[in-house]
Amino acid sequence: MKRIIFSILVLILMAGCGNKNAAVIDGQFFGAADKLVTLERITPTGSIIADTSRTNSEGKFNFKIDFTDIENPSFFNVRLADEFVPLLVSAGEKVELSSVGKIYFNYKVSGSEGSEKLNDYHKLIVSAVSRLDSISNLYNLAVTQERRTELGRLLSREYVKMKQGAISFVMKNSNSLASIVPLFQPMYTGRFLFDAPGDVVYYRAVADSMQKYHPQTAFLKSLRNEISRVDNYYAIDSMLLASVAQNSNFPEIETKDAAGNGIKLSQTVAQSGAVLLTFTSNSTDALKALNREFLDVYNKYKVAGFEIFEVSVDTDRAGWLKNITDARLPWIRTNNFAGTKSGAVNSYNVQKIPANFLINTHGDIVGKDLTPEKLESALKEILK
Repeated sequence: MKRIIFSILVLILMAGCGNKNAAVIDGQFFGAADKLVTLERITPTGSIIADTSRTNSEGKFNFKIDFTDIENPSFFNVRLADEFVPLLVSAGEKVELSSVGKIYFNYKVSGSEGSEKLNDYHKLIVSAVSRLDSISNLYNLAVTQERRTELGRLLSREYVKMKQGAISFVMKNSNSLASIVPLFQPMYTGRFLFDAPGDVVYYRAVADSMQKYHPQTAFLKSLRNEISRVDNYYAIDSMLLASVAQNSNFPEIETKDAAGNGIKLSQTVAQSGAVLLTFTSNSTDALKALNREFLDVYNKYKVAGFEIFEVSVDTDRAGWLKNITDARLPWIRTNNFAGTKSGAVNSYNVQKIPANFLINTHGDIVGKDLTPEKLESALKEILK
């Protein structure tokens, strides 16, 4: 009898030890009976399908995660069709996940500290993006410059509020892998939320914290690489601007217009009082809206010698030509369909789209990444 009891005790202890290296996800997506649910593990290079399950008649499903050969904790997506829930799961956790209606917007999670932190950030971003979308829609419908200016300022305030919330989240949770997510948060403008020159300080803070609390995570290398990329970018950018200022020159661009005719940036600069060189794309409504703002400035200062030389990074020739026809923007629009690998992008060290450089009649670069408001202020001085 003692041997039997001892054997049972050993089995219980062994089971307990096994659970310490595993986690369980119990989920329920209400109204999603007999649906395929996929568990994706997220790595710095992409996603890997870790497991699949099928919901029962009540929308319930279950996953068990074995951490024997993967990082602990790890990022996961629980995906249903084109919707997903982001999780940060540690071994030993029993995660409770549920959602009603739109999964991405309405999910609830408990039993996982990292996943609950991600949910807090998720709510912040979803709420902020919803407000930004509403204001953007009003902006697109606005018919007067005064109304567009008012809504533009409101957009800026909402964006700043969202950024401040994200910064607060990063610094409050810097010892958690969850703090990495906002740093690589893509925005609908085509940029990342943390892409301002001073934002590298947050990458450094999180990288230092990861080195202390999660030294084995593969995401630490990604953070270090991003820090190096930003440092190199601003070093090259400074050298570029210093060289241009010293030589009163700028990197030449030879490309083609919509008709396929060759055109040089230097020709436009020689014939103008000021040229805004823009690197852009028609891939999002936000970028199209930005072009409409620049159109107001263009129409106001064209007669004084202002010109815009647009370099598109779109690679879809038919789509780009259709936009040329539909938008009917009056300035110079060019594209060699090499995308972000074009010589022009490399020559000007363009790291994000949109980007712009203001060049005066002497060939000096006197402004960079100007908003329509700052562009107008600069043109008042250059063309007076």
